Amino acid sequence: MSFPDGASWNLAISGYANYGSSTDVVGVYNLMLKDAAMNLNQITFSTMLILCLNCRWMDLGRQIHGQILKFGFGSYVFVGSPFLDMYAKLGLIFDAKWYYDEMSERNVVMCNT
Repeated sequence: MSFPDGASWNLAISGYANYGSSTDVVGVYNLMLKDAAMNLNQITFSTMLILCLNCRWMDLGRQIHGQILKFGFGSYVFVGSPFLDMYAKLGLIFDAKWYYDEMSERNVVMCNT
């Protein structure tokens, strides 16, 4: 594939997350940031946050939080729910509460997270 689109990148990230090495996922994500940042989307960030939670990578999760804000995805519920879940399950309740209070849009999933 000479010019992969967002769906192709997300497929590679999800595939490595489900069937490969967690470090390979980070490698693909970093390559996407470097070569194809315009293809980042809600699915990319949601998948990466779930990976950070599952691997208990708090530092990477915080970096991705900064990237979410930088690329303008901070108010999307689809990204916010796994973000809240990650912070809460990693014991960062204050951060989770702050993020929840800052969300401009909430739904049932956010409230249950």
